[in-house]
Amino acid sequence: MSREEAVTQVEEERRARETTEANVNRRHEILRQKIEIDFQRHKDDIQRLERELSRLKSSADSTQSNSGSKDPVIQRQGSSALGPYKTKEMAQKPVNLGRRCIFCKKNVVSVVFLPCTHQVLCVSCNEEHEKRAKTCPCCSTRIRERIRVYGASS
Repeated sequence: MSREEAVTQVEEERRARETTEANVNRRHEILRQKIEIDFQRHKDDIQRLERELSRLKSSADSTQSNSGSKDPVIQRQGSSALGPYKTKEMAQKPVNLGRRCIFCKKNVVSVVFLPCTHQVLCVSCNEEHEKRAKTCPCCSTRIRERIRVYGASS
């Protein structure tokens, strides 16, 4: 093989690698946008459901105070040692419904870990976590990327 053929082959391989990298970057950006859109959609759903729950609670309170009777749903369910949880496992591991950071417990979560897609840390705790650990605090999966997501309240 001559020197010119070798140079040509190297150039073709370089172009192929650059094309592959560009495709990977494009797919990565699409995934990032999808995560941001899904996050916003879920936040909007949570806010809508919280408003609906508040409306239903106030409606139930006014109905209960007017009739003086207990809620029939509560009467059917009875009291349970597990409280609002359906199973013992759920009572032991409550879901992060408030969407608060699992480290500081104050700030709203705003960082998604890839590839596991857990979203459990705020920006400031993520910065500290990134210095010390390279794995997800929930599942111990190696974090390849951390994506900041923006919602209605972040």
